[in-house]
Amino acid sequence: MSKNKFESLLTLNGKELLSKRAENLGIDVEESFNEQKRVLNKRLRNLESEVFRMEDMSVKTTDSLVVGEGMNVDQWVKRRIEIELEKRDVQIELDTINKLIDDYFGEVRN
Repeated sequence: MSKNKFESLLTLNGKELLSKRAENLGIDVEESFNEQKRVLNKRLRNLESEVFRMEDMSVKTTDSLVVGEGMNVDQWVKRRIEIELEKRDVQIELDTINKLIDDYFGEVRN
C-alpha cells in the first residue's frame, strides 16, 4: 500500500527534511539576489535615460533658434557629475551581487 503525502512527510528522516529546507532557502536567497539585480538594472537604465534627456539640447520650437535656451550650466554640470557617480555606485553594487551569486550558486545567469 502506498503512503499518502502526509504519511510520507511523517516518515522523512532528518537529513531529507534538512535537504528540502536547504533547497527552499537557497532558492529564496538566489531570488532575492536576482531581485536586487533587477532593481539596480532599472536604476541604471533610468540614469542613462536622464543623461539622454540632458544631452538633448536641440531646438524645441520653431519660434526660437537658440540651442540650450534657459539652460543653467552650473546646475547641468553638477547633475551630470552626480549621475555618473550614481551609475558608478550602481555598477559596483551589480558587480558585487554578481560575484556573490557566483560564489554561492555558481556561474552568474543574467
